[in-house]
Amino acid sequence: KESSDPLIKLSGSFKPAGAREPSPQAMDEGVDEENPLPPPPRQHQPAGASAPSSAKGSAHDQEEEENEDDSAIPDEETIRRAKEKRERLRRAQGATDYIALHDNNAGDDIVRREKDGESDESGDDLDADKRLKFIGGPPEKQSGAGVFSHAAPMGDDELDEEDGWVAEQIRKGTGGAAGLYEAPKAKPASNQPRAAQLRTSSNASTTETAAAVMESLRATHSRLADKKKVSASKLQKTKQSLQNSVAAITNLEGQLGAAKEKFAYTQEVKAYIADLCDCLQEKTAIIDELEVHLMEALQSRAETNRKQRSLEGEERAAPLEAAVSRALHVLSQGGSAEEATSGARAAEAAAEEAMLQGLGAELDEFGRDLNVEKRKSVQKRAMKRAKRREKLQKKQLALAGRREPCFGESASEESEGELEHYSRRRKDVQAACETVFKDADDDFSTIVAVKQRLEAFKSRYPKYYQQAYVPASLPALFAPYVRLDLLTWEMLELRSSLDKQQWYQQLFDYGMGEGCTGDNDEDNELVPQIVQKVVLPYVGKILHECWDPRHPGHTRAARKLLGDMLIYMEPDNKDFQDTCQAILRQIQRATESSQLPLWPPAATAVCPPAAELQAYSFGMVVRMIANIGMWEGLLAPQPLQEMALTKLAARCLPYIRSVGNDVALGVERLERICNGLPRSWFPQGATPPTAAGPLREAAESLARTAEAKRFEGRWKQERVVCASKLAQLLTQLGSPQRAASMASLAALRP
Repeated sequence: KESSDPLIKLSGSFKPAGAREPSPQAMDEGVDEENPLPPPPRQHQPAGASAPSSAKGSAHDQEEEENEDDSAIPDEETIRRAKEKRERLRRAQGATDYIALHDNNAGDDIVRREKDGESDESGDDLDADKRLKFIGGPPEKQSGAGVFSHAAPMGDDELDEEDGWVAEQIRKGTGGAAGLYEAPKAKPASNQPRAAQLRTSSNASTTETAAAVMESLRATHSRLADKKKVSASKLQKTKQSLQNSVAAITNLEGQLGAAKEKFAYTQEVKAYIADLCDCLQEKTAIIDELEVHLMEALQSRAETNRKQRSLEGEERAAPLEAAVSRALHVLSQGGSAEEATSGARAAEAAAEEAMLQGLGAELDEFGRDLNVEKRKSVQKRAMKRAKRREKLQKKQLALAGRREPCFGESASEESEGELEHYSRRRKDVQAACETVFKDADDDFSTIVAVKQRLEAFKSRYPKYYQQAYVPASLPALFAPYVRLDLLTWEMLELRSSLDKQQWYQQLFDYGMGEGCTGDNDEDNELVPQIVQKVVLPYVGKILHECWDPRHPGHTRAARKLLGDMLIYMEPDNKDFQDTCQAILRQIQRATESSQLPLWPPAATAVCPPAAELQAYSFGMVVRMIANIGMWEGLLAPQPLQEMALTKLAARCLPYIRSVGNDVALGVERLERICNGLPRSWFPQGATPPTAAGPLREAAESLARTAEAKRFEGRWKQERVVCASKLAQLLTQLGSPQRAASMASLAALRP
């Protein structure tokens, strides 16, 4: 009868327990494990005719399977044989998984029960009872002959096939070990039953299989022991990782607290800097206004000095030009010196009166005379010149060893009233500077307060101090405070230097405490950056608009100031070069305006005011030469030499030659010029500048005159001093032979 169990097709890697790969014998028999039933016989043949009983029947079945129709229904005998073959194959496939301790004929019983009509539902239970249990209690004691104790008698072909399959499975199970089992190659010679022979060989095979199983169990145990060690090692690592994770969590909790504190502090610093920027933005407008007022005062002072100098030169030169012309006219007509002097004084007075008359009444729309103030100014300047001339004469004539007073070298043309007016305006600006930050909080009002807050930020969090670009922003933050201090700085006064400023002393050591990274710290460049970005532009503006190149004190202070600033910047700095160019332009304008009247000695001898003006103008030229020489080493030497030697010194040569045979006076005038020239222009043993050639010729001319009159009257007393000075001048100007002759002349005894 037909089985009621459903056919289930298993695919993939899932297989039922105990399943094994199909044996070669099963593959040869062509049985499909998924559908073990053979195709049914043809419908027109009787059921009994298709049942094979031997190998001949198997061949016949194979031929019938190729010719039968798939839709034919197999008969009962075919179904029974198929079930028997399936049971044998199933039992053979599961033989290597366990050692059967119970009756192995359960499968035959199942087949017999199915043949007798009994249900095979208990077959699986019976098969499960026959398996060797490795889990749970010990197996029940069994008796019998072993695995094949219940084997049913089979045919010779089937036994050979079964023995081959068993040998193959044992070989696979033992890993291909030789000698565990060998299938019989020939039938035994004895006439004992086939079942007895199978039992005998099965007992030996069972012993060997048990040994192989034990060996497999030992290997499995060894592998499990290794796995245990690996698992223990992994467990230890897991514990260590857990400890590390706990430590990391603890550390992160601590870092979280520190990060919270850091965040709060950085937010506080951020708010402080934001408020500081707002405060400085408001104060910068006030500082700009104060700087404008101070610059106006400085420019007014400088412009007033220039106008006063120009007017005084014109007011002094015009009357004296008339006096000299009158004296020369009298002398040319054969008049005496007294007549020439009287005529010169009369011409001078007439020229001054004409000058005042030229400033006659000029009425405006309200009837006011516009020239009244101008006439008063002219009179005041005349009186001032007279007083200054008298004062200088008394001072210079008191000096021993001078043939004439040194007018114009150190005196300033600035009046006391002008100085007082400028000082008053400057004090007003300084008083306003003190009130700029009075309404600000103490944390924002001074450089010291801002410095302390920023240095505290750097000492606590130097990394975030750098990341916030604080070092790059410091010059801009401190710039308003520095500019405010610069408004109170008298930079053109020699007593006031850069390193004595308040802002300089407060910021000089900024960032050198805790958190300083050494020589590579960016805060070390704070003062140089402020000097370049804040101080240098302010100094350049003052020198360009307010500095007087003729003033010795201001020139000396400006030279020292720029020399100090070179400590904090390179000479090729663009702003510094622009400042130097502005200084050169100022010097060139002053050089062009320095004039020396070339009047003959005969005229100046009968007109003393003309001689004084000539001496004063010569003194101003000498002072200008000395002021130019102060810039040596800071400005380019070629333009300085051109202005000092080619232009100014050359203008003085006629005045030096005008002494005639008065060698002492000529040496004195030449010495005053050479003393103002830098020594670096005349290195010892080297060729002096080409522009110094006219001065050298003048010195050699004086040397020839001195040699010619060596034993004349008064010259005998002045010879030693004058010859010694002349020898030094000739050595400086590059005439060693003449210098040696003058030294010999100075050594001669009278």
